[in-house]
Amino acid sequence: MLNDNHFERDTAIDLILPSLAASGGKEIAGAIVEKVFPPGYSEASVQALVQDLAEELARSGIGTGVGVAAIKTASIKNSLSILVRLKDSVDVAAPDNVSADIICVLLYPEAEAPHYLRRLSRLTRLLRNPDLCAKLRETQDIDTMRSLLHSPEGWTLAA
Repeated sequence: MLNDNHFERDTAIDLILPSLAASGGKEIAGAIVEKVFPPGYSEASVQALVQDLAEELARSGIGTGVGVAAIKTASIKNSLSILVRLKDSVDVAAPDNVSADIICVLLYPEAEAPHYLRRLSRLTRLLRNPDLCAKLRETQDIDTMRSLLHSPEGWTLAA
Protein backbone atom coordinates (compact mmCIF):
# COMPACT_ATOMS: atom_id res chain seq x y z
CA MET A 1 0.00 0.00 0.00
CA LEU A 2 1.24 3.47 -0.86
CA ASN A 3 1.77 5.93 1.93
CA ASP A 4 -0.13 9.20 2.25
CA ASN A 5 2.77 11.19 0.77
CA HIS A 6 2.28 9.42 -2.58
CA PHE A 7 -1.44 10.10 -2.48
CA GLU A 8 -0.97 13.77 -1.62
CA ARG A 9 1.64 14.22 -4.36
CA ASP A 10 -0.48 12.36 -6.90
CA THR A 11 -3.48 14.62 -6.31
CA ALA A 12 -1.55 17.88 -5.81
CA ILE A 13 -2.15 20.68 -8.30
CA ASP A 14 1.05 22.64 -8.95
CA LEU A 15 -0.43 25.52 -10.94
CA ILE A 16 -3.95 26.90 -11.15
CA LEU A 17 -5.17 29.21 -13.92
CA PRO A 18 -8.52 30.30 -12.45
CA SER A 19 -10.16 32.22 -15.30
CA LEU A 20 -8.54 31.66 -18.67
CA ALA A 21 -10.08 33.14 -21.80
CA ALA A 22 -9.27 30.70 -24.58
CA SER A 23 -11.23 29.45 -27.56
CA GLY A 24 -9.42 26.17 -28.14
CA GLY A 25 -6.65 23.75 -27.34
CA LYS A 26 -3.84 25.76 -28.92
CA GLU A 27 -4.66 28.87 -26.86
CA ILE A 28 -4.96 26.81 -23.67
CA ALA A 29 -1.67 25.04 -24.41
CA GLY A 30 0.04 28.36 -25.15
CA ALA A 31 -1.16 29.86 -21.86
CA ILE A 32 0.04 26.83 -19.90
CA VAL A 33 3.45 26.78 -21.56
CA GLU A 34 3.82 30.53 -21.03
CA LYS A 35 3.28 30.05 -17.27
CA VAL A 36 5.50 26.97 -16.96
CA PHE A 37 8.54 27.98 -19.01
CA PRO A 38 10.56 31.18 -18.62
CA PRO A 39 10.89 33.63 -21.52
CA GLY A 40 13.70 32.62 -23.85
CA TYR A 41 13.29 28.89 -23.20
CA SER A 42 14.06 26.76 -26.26
CA GLU A 43 11.60 28.01 -28.88
CA ALA A 44 11.56 24.70 -30.75
CA SER A 45 10.84 22.72 -27.57
CA VAL A 46 8.08 25.11 -26.52
CA GLN A 47 6.40 25.10 -29.94
CA ALA A 48 6.50 21.30 -30.10
CA LEU A 49 5.01 21.06 -26.62
CA VAL A 50 2.23 23.55 -27.49
CA GLN A 51 1.37 21.49 -30.58
CA ASP A 52 1.41 18.16 -28.72
CA LEU A 53 -0.63 19.56 -25.84
CA ALA A 54 -3.18 21.17 -28.16
CA GLU A 55 -3.68 17.83 -29.92
CA GLU A 56 -4.08 16.01 -26.60
CA LEU A 57 -6.53 18.62 -25.27
CA ALA A 58 -8.72 18.15 -28.36
CA ARG A 59 -9.51 14.61 -27.15
CA SER A 60 -9.21 15.05 -23.38
CA GLY A 61 -12.88 15.00 -22.40
CA ILE A 62 -13.93 12.74 -19.55
CA GLY A 63 -17.47 14.12 -19.34
CA THR A 64 -19.53 16.61 -17.33
CA GLY A 65 -17.51 19.59 -18.56
CA VAL A 66 -14.07 18.27 -17.60
CA GLY A 67 -11.00 17.45 -19.67
CA VAL A 68 -7.85 15.66 -18.48
CA ALA A 69 -4.68 15.39 -20.57
CA ALA A 70 -1.18 14.02 -20.00
CA ILE A 71 1.93 14.80 -22.03
CA LYS A 72 5.41 13.34 -21.70
CA THR A 73 8.06 15.99 -22.31
CA ALA A 74 11.82 16.20 -22.06
CA SER A 75 11.45 19.91 -21.25
CA ILE A 76 10.87 19.35 -17.52
CA LYS A 77 12.61 17.41 -14.74
CA ASN A 78 9.63 16.86 -12.41
CA SER A 79 5.99 16.30 -13.22
CA LEU A 80 3.59 19.22 -13.03
CA SER A 81 -0.16 19.22 -12.78
CA ILE A 82 -2.04 22.28 -13.95
CA LEU A 83 -5.71 23.02 -13.37
CA VAL A 84 -7.34 25.46 -15.79
CA ARG A 85 -10.80 26.92 -15.33
CA LEU A 86 -11.96 28.43 -18.59
CA LYS A 87 -14.21 31.47 -18.94
CA ASP A 88 -15.97 29.71 -21.83
CA SER A 89 -16.07 25.98 -22.43
CA VAL A 90 -14.27 24.33 -25.35
CA ASP A 91 -14.88 21.12 -27.25
CA VAL A 92 -12.76 18.25 -25.93
CA ALA A 93 -14.46 15.27 -27.61
CA ALA A 94 -16.11 14.18 -24.37
CA PRO A 95 -18.17 10.98 -24.35
CA ASP A 96 -21.24 12.97 -23.22
CA ASN A 97 -20.62 15.70 -25.86
CA VAL A 98 -20.40 18.37 -23.14
CA SER A 99 -17.72 21.02 -23.73
CA ALA A 100 -15.19 21.45 -20.93
CA ASP A 101 -14.64 24.48 -18.75
CA ILE A 102 -12.33 22.65 -16.33
CA ILE A 103 -9.12 21.20 -17.75
CA CYS A 104 -6.39 19.35 -15.87
CA VAL A 105 -3.04 18.83 -17.57
CA LEU A 106 -0.28 16.56 -16.31
CA LEU A 107 3.16 17.22 -17.78
CA TYR A 108 5.67 14.53 -16.90
CA PRO A 109 9.30 13.73 -17.79
CA GLU A 110 10.50 10.40 -19.17
CA ALA A 111 11.91 9.45 -15.77
CA GLU A 112 8.42 9.55 -14.24
CA ALA A 113 6.71 7.64 -17.05
CA PRO A 114 6.21 4.50 -14.91
CA HIS A 115 4.25 6.52 -12.34
CA TYR A 116 2.24 8.97 -14.40
CA LEU A 117 -0.73 6.63 -14.95
CA ARG A 118 -1.33 6.36 -11.20
CA ARG A 119 -1.25 10.14 -10.86
CA LEU A 120 -3.41 10.68 -13.95
CA SER A 121 -5.94 8.18 -12.64
CA ARG A 122 -6.16 9.85 -9.25
CA LEU A 123 -6.54 13.33 -10.76
CA THR A 124 -9.22 12.04 -13.12
CA ARG A 125 -11.18 10.41 -10.30
CA LEU A 126 -10.88 13.58 -8.23
CA LEU A 127 -12.33 15.68 -11.07
CA ARG A 128 -15.19 13.24 -11.71
CA ASN A 129 -16.76 14.44 -8.46
CA PRO A 130 -19.67 16.70 -9.50
CA ASP A 131 -19.81 18.54 -6.15
CA LEU A 132 -16.12 19.44 -6.35
CA CYS A 133 -16.44 20.62 -9.95
CA ALA A 134 -19.49 22.72 -9.10
CA LYS A 135 -17.57 24.45 -6.32
CA LEU A 136 -14.54 24.99 -8.60
CA ARG A 137 -16.86 26.62 -11.14
CA GLU A 138 -18.23 29.00 -8.50
CA THR A 139 -14.88 30.63 -7.68
CA GLN A 140 -11.99 32.36 -9.40
CA ASP A 141 -9.83 32.58 -6.28
CA ILE A 142 -6.72 30.40 -6.47
CA ASP A 143 -6.50 29.84 -2.72
CA THR A 144 -10.15 28.79 -2.55
CA MET A 145 -9.67 26.43 -5.48
CA ARG A 146 -6.57 24.92 -3.88
CA SER A 147 -8.36 24.40 -0.56
CA LEU A 148 -11.31 22.79 -2.34
CA LEU A 149 -8.98 20.33 -4.04
CA HIS A 150 -7.56 19.28 -0.66
CA SER A 151 -10.74 19.60 1.35
CA PRO A 152 -11.49 17.13 4.12
CA GLU A 153 -15.07 16.83 2.83
CA GLY A 154 -14.27 13.45 1.34
CA TRP A 155 -13.87 13.88 -2.40
CA THR A 156 -10.11 13.33 -2.26
CA LEU A 157 -10.62 10.08 -0.35
CA ALA A 158 -12.13 8.40 -3.40
CA ALA A 159 -9.17 9.33 -5.57
